[in-house]
Amino acid sequence: MHSHTPINSTPEPGEAGEHRRAVWAVAGTFMLHGFIFSTWVSRIPTVRGALGLTNGQLGALMLALSAGALIVLPFTGMVVGRFGANKTVVRTSMMFVLGLATVAFGADYAVATAVVGGLFVLEWATRPGMSR
Repeated sequence: MHSHTPINSTPEPGEAGEHRRAVWAVAGTFMLHGFIFSTWVSRIPTVRGALGLTNGQLGALMLALSAGALIVLPFTGMVVGRFGANKTVVRTSMMFVLGLATVAFGADYAVATAVVGGLFVLEWATRPGMSR
């Protein structure tokens, strides 16, 4: 018979505080990413107008989000394993902000390739940081 620690076991004295900090860190990271991403979502109509896109063209442009996710997901475990969860979340959060800034630049100067690149980086940076 295999011995295991029950799910409802009492944590060791020092583990409770560490667990609580980790829970708050994860919640804070998700909240920050959600807030940052919502700034992009609220600007979609503005970006569409600035670039002169039809709804279909906007949908094609937004495929960059999915492309970023599909490309990075297979490597997420390797990145977290190599750099650790903390460093991965911090670095990918910075990339997330950079991606959003690139989207804003592209929208302000009507450069569709910058918007596509920014969306790609935005989603690419989200996966490793949020998949752990």
